[in-house]
Amino acid sequence: MTLSAAFIAHNFFEVGEAIINMEIFVVESLMNVIFVCFLLLMIYNREMRSRKIYNNERIIEVEIRRTEEHLNKMVPEHALAGIKNDQKVIDSLENVSVLYASLEGF
Repeated sequence: MTLSAAFIAHNFFEVGEAIINMEIFVVESLMNVIFVCFLLLMIYNREMRSRKIYNNERIIEVEIRRTEEHLNKMVPEHALAGIKNDQKVIDSLENVSVLYASLEGF
């Protein structure tokens, strides 16, 4: 607001002691006010975009941390290290049985 007042004062005093052409003064002042409003809008948009990016980065960091915590609970350490390094993790086990049971009514 003070910037637009400074523009208006500048236009008024620039005319000096000559006859003030009010039409030119009003049009230039209006253009200056519109220009300042446009600048404020651009500053607002940039700030909102920066805040959105910052918030999204914080959300991503939290989700990555939570995912790693869940993986640490479910996957053995040697397998997790292989998964993080994009390597295949193959364990060879001997004498293993798999039991699948379906309990009815439970």
